Amino acid sequence: MWHVWRTELPGRYRVDIRDPDYLNAWFVFYDENANPVRVHIRDSFDVEKLRYTYEKVDLPWMHKKPLPRRRITKTPLTGSLTEPTTFPKALDSVIKTRVIRPGKKRSKQEKEEQEEVLVVEFEIKLTDEFVKFDVYVNDMSNDEDDENNVKVVRPELAGSYTSLVHKGKHMVGKDGKMVMVRKSSLKLGLNTLLEELGDEDNEIVEVSLVPRTGTQGIEITDVKIVYVSD
Repeated sequence: MWHVWRTELPGRYRVDIRDPDYLNAWFVFYDENANPVRVHIRDSFDVEKLRYTYEKVDLPWMHKKPLPRRRITKTPLTGSLTEPTTFPKALDSVIKTRVIRPGKKRSKQEKEEQEEVLVVEFEIKLTDEFVKFDVYVNDMSNDEDDENNVKVVRPELAGSYTSLVHKGKHMVGKDGKMVMVRKSSLKLGLNTLLEELGDEDNEIVEVSLVPRTGTQGIEITDVKIVYVSD
């Protein structure tokens, strides 16, 4: 999938990771003769260095996208069925809020120069549980899937946050339980998603945060939209 993402999918945002701290990180493995070998992450991005290649095959899924569950309309969404949510707010149930976009009707050049990004900021208590929540944009289906915690997949899904179990030293909370809190954020690109939903002219974005598992230790502190350049 990494190779397909870098070489096959359209879009100018398919760029290599350039963070030197990440690229220069390394691991030690043992070869067939039990000799230690140091391997840098940067080397794994080049299939030629790994000495293998992929067969060219048809990928039908690249051109098949699910349709929105609501009818796409050209009428701009200037009002909102959802009131702005006051943060911070615990993610112990579905959170629906509206976010004002910094701009609309951007030109093709503006979209190429800047990605519109949805930023979900939160604090998370690291526990011995797997954590996941989903983020939906302009999902006007008005069904009970979210409330019933049904794991449906639909085009309005902007992305998901997951966190693996954390073991080790924790801080002691006021109630005597072991807990460690850290700040984090989830950033999701909106350019392509809003185009596919026909919502480029909308002044606001309806955002739904849907808890899936282990989110009782998450507190949402802010939801906003920013522009990000390369």
